[in-house]
Amino acid sequence: MRVECQINERGARAYQITVGNTYLAVELNIAPSAEDTSQRLLFRLSADDEGVPGLYEADLFVPVDERMPSEWVLTQSSHGGSYVIGPRSWSAPGFWEDYFDGAASAQQAFDAELQRMNEELG
Repeated sequence: MRVECQINERGARAYQITVGNTYLAVELNIAPSAEDTSQRLLFRLSADDEGVPGLYEADLFVPVDERMPSEWVLTQSSHGGSYVIGPRSWSAPGFWEDYFDGAASAQQAFDAELQRMNEELG
């Protein structure tokens, strides 16, 4: 899924994304809202700063290519009732912690899935 940034700041918060740029959403997260009982949709994508995959509120973007990779699965996260749609290999408990801690196996799994997504979605 590719999305185009429409807003890159909200209030005093500025995001490391650029209005008009298109990003590959590498994972979708459906998480409980902190403010009420609703759910919110988050896109995981690589920001402009260092290409680090971060979570961004979906309403900052508009979809430009709604196709999703064929190997994505829906899993329930261990983080407070969230659901994740993305690569199965990333749904393992502790995957993102390992990735951000620099574990080679997590970084290799991320790179392999990212390459697959780019090949499939063009």
